[in-house]
Parts: sequence; structure tokens; C-alpha cells
Amino acid sequence: MNRLPFVNTAFDTSEATHMAVEVELQDVKQLLGRAYGGEADDEAIRAALLSAGAPDLIRDTRSEVDQDLLFLIGPAEEIDDDEAFDVLRDLDIE
Repeated sequence: MNRLPFVNTAFDTSEATHMAVEVELQDVKQLLGRAYGGEADDEAIRAALLSAGAPDLIRDTRSEVDQDLLFLIGPAEEIDDDEAFDVLRDLDIE
């Protein structure tokens, strides 16, 4: 299985900030051999991400595309903005 580069990040919705994993769509295309086709491709992407060391939170995610990025957004665990900043600082991605 190919390894997929990713970035740990936070994803803001109108309700909360969620921990997420961000992947460039060009890397997804390289992994799949074609353009991202939606939720049907998410299991293969999750497997590649877990193989690359992504956090376990991606086992239970929903996907969302924004421009050239695919976000795998963690469960509806609400965290406030200060806590999200602390987590991002700990991950070195402020």
C-alpha cells in the first residue's frame, strides 16, 4: 500500500472545531490512480493514512473537499478555540 502524506489540523464548522487530517487531492489522485470519487474512496484513503502514521481519529471521519484539499474530519467532539490552539501548538502546526 502506498503511503499518503498528510497534515494534522483543525477543521472549523459552525458548531465546533474538530481535529482533522488534511491531504492534498493531487496526492489522493496519485494513490488511487484517478481523481477522488467521494466517500466510496474514503476507506482506501484511511488505510493509507493509518499506514503513514495518521492518528486513530481518522477511523471515524467524514470527508470534505475544499479547493485542492481533502479533509477527513474527526467525530463530533467539540473543543473550544483555546484548546484547539493548544493542540495545534503541541503538533507544531500553529
